[in-house]
Amino acid sequence: MPDLIIRPESAGDHPAIRALIIEVFTEAFGSGEAEATLVEKLRGQEDFDPNLSLVATIEERVVGHIFFCTVRFQHHPEVRAAALAPMSVHRNFQKRGVSSKLARQGLSNCTRRGYVAMFTQGDPGYYSRFGFELLGPKRITTPFRSKYDLALELVPGALGGVRGPLLYPDAYDPFLEKANSHQNTKKSL
Repeated sequence: MPDLIIRPESAGDHPAIRALIIEVFTEAFGSGEAEATLVEKLRGQEDFDPNLSLVATIEERVVGHIFFCTVRFQHHPEVRAAALAPMSVHRNFQKRGVSSKLARQGLSNCTRRGYVAMFTQGDPGYYSRFGFELLGPKRITTPFRSKYDLALELVPGALGGVRGPLLYPDAYDPFLEKANSHQNTKKSL
């Protein structure tokens, strides 16, 4: 594989990132438009940091992307936390370490910028390689209320005294509505 470069996104990368997210999520889940729109909306947030939206390039072609945004605890606003989502790697470059390099660089960037905890939704088997653990029915709740809620302390002990709801930016509302409606449907069956 030619040299892989991980770097912060630039405005010139936005069309390629959108196309990549749509392609990857459509192949995996049948649709990617919502995920691409999520990234665009999150870029418009006041606290958006372009150093936390990374691309993986090979010969100047965007082959991977990862995005991090700020999330907040309702009762612990002093705890700086972020969410990882989405992450996309072009099918021709999957299983070559691209996503791992994106995730490790992104987590490192978040730590350097003062974030002490990270959250995501996903496969525990995959994300455990970075130190994520299932949140489970613990003292912290996410709006997804999913068995795939994962947490990582970027600073050991950072979540020790934290309790209550974790709040995501409004841009996540369509995903939260879908997740909660799916759970309500399952409960009523």
